[in-house]
Amino acid sequence: MHSITVTAIDLFDMLDLPRLDYGPEEWAQCVADMARDGFEMICVQMSVIRDKACYPSRVVPHHLPYDALGTVFELAQRHGMQVILGLADVTYFRQFQDNAGWWDPEEDLQVNLRVVPELNALYGDHPALWGWYIPHETGDRIHRGDVMHVLTRLPRFLKEMRPDLPIAHGPWFTSRLTIGDDATTPAQFADEWDAMLDEIEGIDVYAIQDGTAPDDEMSDWYAAAAPVFAAHDAELWAVNEAFPREERTADVNRAVPWERLQRRMHITSDYVKRHAVFDYPHYMSPRSPVAGAAALNAAYRRWLRNRAPSLA
Repeated sequence: MHSITVTAIDLFDMLDLPRLDYGPEEWAQCVADMARDGFEMICVQMSVIRDKACYPSRVVPHHLPYDALGTVFELAQRHGMQVILGLADVTYFRQFQDNAGWWDPEEDLQVNLRVVPELNALYGDHPALWGWYIPHETGDRIHRGDVMHVLTRLPRFLKEMRPDLPIAHGPWFTSRLTIGDDATTPAQFADEWDAMLDEIEGIDVYAIQDGTAPDDEMSDWYAAAAPVFAAHDAELWAVNEAFPREERTADVNRAVPWERLQRRMHITSDYVKRHAVFDYPHYMSPRSPVAGAAALNAAYRRWLRNRAPSLA
């Protein structure tokens, strides 16, 4: 079974997760812990959320009080890690947090077309840069299907500007855990993505959020999806949700036990090239205030030691 080598991070503390209030010192300790635990890549989930940037932007009006993105790049380089650089989410998550039920794909696209050249100028030559992450999460064309407005345009722009850099994106399964009575079957999900991938050019890695399918069905979803992505020359990763999700509800205030995370990793290992986690700072860090995080970290470190003594 693969170990976990990638984690998402949120530099804004604006998502619906427990607040961490991390500054430069806390991020330095957190990245050092990640490196100790064998992590190789940090996915900054988004560099812009709404009208705020986590770096000194001239495009976006408001900023964090320090260059958080630059700090992560330097910490990653110090520990021999790479950064997957998330782009701008201007209106997408607003539909959930504000109960708006809608977002503006064209606004998000246009802001990204301005933000990407700025990010490339600031960090494009940094030795820790792996590539880009498009943060607009996709079910299929029907469920949040407006995201195709972004996915059929933004990757092409990225590749034209930087053909040397890979692009990652994070789909989710349209199972009963995410859309209830409107759920599709694994085969329908695979057919949808087969058609979508005929229209999408430039995305190299699809990191599927594993917790969006029930544990006892997860193998069916990956077995259906994996050959479709492979046929389109796309690499598949699993994003292991480290918080419990049951029947369309997620308990983001506690970490899952290692036994459950390990079971899900074992199921998906046959289908994916990498395991990621959502996310280390909240749910796997030994210093996290979230219930169960320290215990999960301790159990994972024991597994790493037993699996590969060189990582002890």
